[in-house]
Amino acid sequence: MKHIFKIVLLAALTALFALPVAGQGAKALTTSGDKALGSYNFEEAKHDYARALERTQDSTERMVLSEKITWCDNGMNMLRYASRPTVLQSITVPRNRFFLYYSHFPDKSWKKGPDGETFLFTDDMDKVVIPTRGTWGTYDLSWATRSSDGKWGPLTDMGSGVNSADDELYPVMSEDGKKLYFSSKGLYGMGGYDIFVSEWDEARQEWGVAENLGFPYSSPYDDLLFCNTPDGNFSLFASNRACSADSIVIYLLKYDPTPVKTAIESVEEARRVAALRPRPNLNLDIDEGVFSHTMYSDDTFRNYFTLVGRYSAVKDSIKVLQGDIAASRAAYAEGDEDDKAALSRAIRATEGTIFNLQNQLADLSSEIQAVEMDFLVRGEAINPEEFEQTLLEETLLASTTPVNAPQYTFIQRTMGLMPDFDFATPEAKVDMNFKVLDESVLITDYTLPEGLVYQIQVAANANRMDVSKLKGLSPAFEKKVGGKYVYRVGLFYTWAEANKALTTVKKKGFSSAAIVAFDDGDNVNVKNAKTLEAKRKDNQKYRLVLRDYPDGIPSEILTVIRSGSSADIARGNEEGRVIYFVAPLDKTTAEKLRNAAIAAGAEGISIEPIK
Repeated sequence: MKHIFKIVLLAALTALFALPVAGQGAKALTTSGDKALGSYNFEEAKHDYARALERTQDSTERMVLSEKITWCDNGMNMLRYASRPTVLQSITVPRNRFFLYYSHFPDKSWKKGPDGETFLFTDDMDKVVIPTRGTWGTYDLSWATRSSDGKWGPLTDMGSGVNSADDELYPVMSEDGKKLYFSSKGLYGMGGYDIFVSEWDEARQEWGVAENLGFPYSSPYDDLLFCNTPDGNFSLFASNRACSADSIVIYLLKYDPTPVKTAIESVEEARRVAALRPRPNLNLDIDEGVFSHTMYSDDTFRNYFTLVGRYSAVKDSIKVLQGDIAASRAAYAEGDEDDKAALSRAIRATEGTIFNLQNQLADLSSEIQAVEMDFLVRGEAINPEEFEQTLLEETLLASTTPVNAPQYTFIQRTMGLMPDFDFATPEAKVDMNFKVLDESVLITDYTLPEGLVYQIQVAANANRMDVSKLKGLSPAFEKKVGGKYVYRVGLFYTWAEANKALTTVKKKGFSSAAIVAFDDGDNVNVKNAKTLEAKRKDNQKYRLVLRDYPDGIPSEILTVIRSGSSADIARGNEEGRVIYFVAPLDKTTAEKLRNAAIAAGAEGISIEPIK
């Protein structure tokens, strides 16, 4: 009996000590999930994060884990529609100045903004996009345009379709000014910074809801600064998915205006596509299978390869710039006074760039010597012939452009000075949501927005009304029409909204008040407006808003949303609290998702039109 008791006691103690402590278990599972996420195994990562979520009650940890689960869902969704870009070349450069190696931009194109972040601007641009500190201390994108008289308009926030509760950085506008590429840490993505594009909506005169460029441009790592070259030959972006913490890799891609997107079938395929390996030069007879030099495959030797490669690239850049100086000096000898002044400035600027590059060369030389000394201390030696062969293999595998194809040369540019933009002072914003205040907000100088809108007309008098007689209805609009002062209140995008407000207006004593409608600023019959609204309804986009989940969307509700739509899920802030958006959606899908989410136990969920 005593023997049986000992066995039972031993089993109980074993089971007790085998139980994971909640915090430790969650931490280990989170670490395991992070590794799986970083290797593109989104399903396994989600499984680990979900188990970690069950083992912790810490609100901060739960919020982080819920967000990571969302990354995994997003990652799995993006793998269903993945591109396979043609990678022509890649170069590893220092992270803190990687943007200077985008050498298709003129020298001094990159500036430091008022809040310390980098932005792109040249004197011939009539639009500028700058990262500025937003309400929550993160970087939001703001933009301004320059009129034909050379004056800049106000620097304006680009809105919730572009900006999130986290950072938006490295904005680059397309040549035609209709697309904005940028990186975001807070919009729908799979972790780190993802790359997004927003398109200019000419009808609404605003930037549209940003869309993720998708896999493999975006990854669980930091993916930054996508752009296309003006000549239409190349696309570039940078990522830290395959380098040390202080470096970043710039990938040169063949420009593809209409990429074919197909599903990634396995984790192995995802890793292979995400690696963005340059394809061999088609003009060279290279068999990757014969490359058998594995002696130099560890991190130390890989770092040595990188340093030597950078040293060689900087030397090449100096050589190119020295050739530019020689050509400028030859032109100087034959130029007029104006030409000589311009060439003199160009020569001095180029000499300054060469000086900086020579300093870099000296630093790289010191780093290379330090690594070589480390090899000696470790008792390892570099076989010059084998190293040269390995470096040749690396070069051949990284060289993908045929001999006669367009070429791209990476040259480090220099930073420019912040221009004196002298942006116009923005007009004070008026809340256009209909409400009743202690005193009406009266607007006398206004232009109705484009598209279909409704207002409620309350009076038409020969003389101006005192604002007090509007009884707090806001916003109120005054306009002189045919010798009379016409007063209307509210600005509504649907007849239903206007009709609901009409009840409030009549209760305030305006018994003869009536709804009026406008399309692109022109007065239209209300009956015709309702018909027009119904026809255009299919084009209206909506978003689902979840406000009651500061610790993250519960997995069962997230599953319902993901199974019903492939729309983006983004996190934001509203008056200091965390909210989530699912967008863009059509009205039918939004209503179905809301009903399904409510059935799954969701609370505080609403549908809002995207304006």
